[in-house]
Amino acid sequence: MMSSARSLRTSDEQAASQIQVQAHASSLEAAGNINHTLEHAIQPSSTPDHLRNIQRLVDLSLSEAEEIASRITSNPNQQQPVIGEGDTVRDSANAPSGAEVLPADVVRDSASDQEQVGETAAGALASILDFRQPRKDKKVTKKLRGYQVELADPGLQGVNYVICAPTGSGKTITAAYICHTNMMKMKKAGKEDDFKAIFIVPTRHLKKQQRDGFQDLFVPGQVTSLAEGQMFRDAFEKGNVRVLMITSQVLVNALTQNEFKLPEVSMLVFDECHHTTLNHPYNEIMRHYLREKKAVLVQQGVPEEQWPIGQPVGRPQGGIPQVVGLTASVGTGTSDDAHGHIVTLCANLDSYGVMIVNKPESVQEMKKYNKPPEQDQILALPRRELTPESSRFIEILETIMEEIEQKVLAKHQDDHEGITFSSPTYGTQVYENWIAKIRADAELRFPNLEICANYLFRLNLALLLYEDLRATDALESMEIFKLQTRGRQDELRDGRHCRMIYEENLQELKELASKENPLSNPKLLCLHEMIKKVYSKEPKSKGIVLARTRFATHALLKFINECDELKKLRPPIKPVRIVGQSGDIDQGLTLARQEAALNDFKSDRANLLVATDIVQEGLDIPACNVIIRYNFVSNEIGTVQSKGRARKEGSKCFLIVESGSINEGREHKNRERVEQMDKAIRDANDLQPHEWHREVRQRQLTIIRDIEEKEEMKRIQQKESQQVDVKLLCNKCEQFICKSSDLERRLSNYTCLDPTIAERTRNVRTGCIIFRESKTIGIVKCRCGNQLGQALEFKRLHLWKPGYNLSPKSFFFMYNDDPNSKRVFAKWKKVDFPIASEEQ
Repeated sequence: MMSSARSLRTSDEQAASQIQVQAHASSLEAAGNINHTLEHAIQPSSTPDHLRNIQRLVDLSLSEAEEIASRITSNPNQQQPVIGEGDTVRDSANAPSGAEVLPADVVRDSASDQEQVGETAAGALASILDFRQPRKDKKVTKKLRGYQVELADPGLQGVNYVICAPTGSGKTITAAYICHTNMMKMKKAGKEDDFKAIFIVPTRHLKKQQRDGFQDLFVPGQVTSLAEGQMFRDAFEKGNVRVLMITSQVLVNALTQNEFKLPEVSMLVFDECHHTTLNHPYNEIMRHYLREKKAVLVQQGVPEEQWPIGQPVGRPQGGIPQVVGLTASVGTGTSDDAHGHIVTLCANLDSYGVMIVNKPESVQEMKKYNKPPEQDQILALPRRELTPESSRFIEILETIMEEIEQKVLAKHQDDHEGITFSSPTYGTQVYENWIAKIRADAELRFPNLEICANYLFRLNLALLLYEDLRATDALESMEIFKLQTRGRQDELRDGRHCRMIYEENLQELKELASKENPLSNPKLLCLHEMIKKVYSKEPKSKGIVLARTRFATHALLKFINECDELKKLRPPIKPVRIVGQSGDIDQGLTLARQEAALNDFKSDRANLLVATDIVQEGLDIPACNVIIRYNFVSNEIGTVQSKGRARKEGSKCFLIVESGSINEGREHKNRERVEQMDKAIRDANDLQPHEWHREVRQRQLTIIRDIEEKEEMKRIQQKESQQVDVKLLCNKCEQFICKSSDLERRLSNYTCLDPTIAERTRNVRTGCIIFRESKTIGIVKCRCGNQLGQALEFKRLHLWKPGYNLSPKSFFFMYNDDPNSKRVFAKWKKVDFPIASEEQ
């Protein structure tokens, strides 16, 4: 496949990647008296003796690293790195022999950049033009490391392929080198203006980081990223731009709206390309690619059994572009068939194969510059030991749930025979799944049952939160829920009843929570001790705490800020938080606040980042030396990616979980799958090229047929949508608004094409919010005053056209004029009739 490859992971590395210490605390003795505090301040001195086992466990976990760190400190003459994805120092004088020398006239020295662009007129101009100011002195020649040259070789030959190498090994600079070299080849042929590359990232915060990596090779103005609110076409055609950094959804929108054709570019580079699966935007892009590929090959009369794999067809005369994927882990998919998953990934990406570092000298060189975390440890802790106070806290929550079930939920049982009302054990995932189904079945149709189920769902969530967090956090989650739904609770009989039952017990719950010692929770104690020990031993540490939910990050941030002993550390712990833009309990952070928090962490304004998995991929913080996953386990890719955020030599990674829990078992399974993935790559590379390509070709042909079948089904549905008679009625006054055949999906919005809708509605102007391809100008209301959705304008080329973003929750859906057929839907994707998409 990609030459006679062998795995990067030697037996020594495999041993190092396994759990160094499987920590099991001894069984705990009965809890003694706890000196409770009436405040939320955390005082470790009051920690029960049986929990000091965890403190000793943390000391044991960190002790081995101290000796190694001291040896590193005693060797200040250690060789500096050359070019790497995560390096802050790039010293070409120390490049290994055989490294590729990059032309001096196209290499920039990032160390020369102004620290704060915008303080001078030149800086302000650079900010406006979206590139950094060039050096005025002579530029220094840079060198690519030998293993990076090996990884780049297939790309220089023009084939499509996947680069799979550890985080921090320099995949971005390798991709930049491929792009730059291909551009220079076209320049020699007198076609430099024809070179265009698009570098695609999964999340917005990676655009600038990867752009800066490319600017180490390209001259100013040749690399840019799409600014917020900027149209794709404007950025694509801007000046001397040769490489454009964008998020995947932007390119999907440009393709579906016919604003862009794939033959317009020479290269597509997919960062974190393991996402090219199922309905991810990466895969949407590649579906366009595969359709283009088939069209070219059919036109050329090439039989299917001879279709090339990994070779951009039709180049250089207007064919499809070269595709390069970058990832630290291709994963194993949702099954245990790692080989089949790699075949599918390569078929989706039209990839010649998966390239890993093969040459023995390259493997050794990469080990030298790209060291894995010094520690990678699972800390399996005992469950929280119950005290009289914690037992009473749980008992009250369960009593509230039982009373709501008996006095409120039971009233609905006779009216809903299809719903099972026999509840599972409280405070479990099984209960959450059970009550969530009742809530979903009742949504919009039976509001009293829905609010009752919602209360039980939140109370069960509070019990689950109490396993990981503090009693005050569990109560806060309930208070947020009450505030968010207060209007509906006041309107509905069962909402008022549920709130009354809860609030009758609230005062006692608050008193119990105020007496709790948060460090009685083993997981919180372990987190506290980890942070204290790490930042005491190495005050300049930068750490990341990863949690599963937005609310968990909110609670952990408060916990860290309220810890008395952590407040005493010097320099102080300065935590910041990053989560996504939306959430059910917690509303998340805007993009601007995410960017501000990330900039604080990259600078000296913050030294601890508490985040969800939004930062698990791609974040490049060379100074980060500790990663703590707080009861958070995703898949095998997440296991690899989270460790990759620890870039500093001698870094440490920890997973805090409950002993014997589902998460502990899942993490062990993930580590097995990482080994399976490595073996699958080696086995695939050992196959004969014709054998491997036949397998990928067959899978790709199946994928193309599936695409065509779905498109045909979509065309049929669009035709049927003109025949189905479904009327949308205002759910307040039952006034007719529009027909289902008038609906159209535009991007993520559902609008109405019937211009007479304006006669039955009215627009209320509010502040204008401009997005890249639409802008919100107000709200649309029925004549009775019921809000039906948003009033929008969509940008098509350079014109703004009126439209809507209608909310399905605002309508009754009536079939064939039968008043008894009225239905309600919470989401457009749940409707049982077809809705046409915007024809492109």
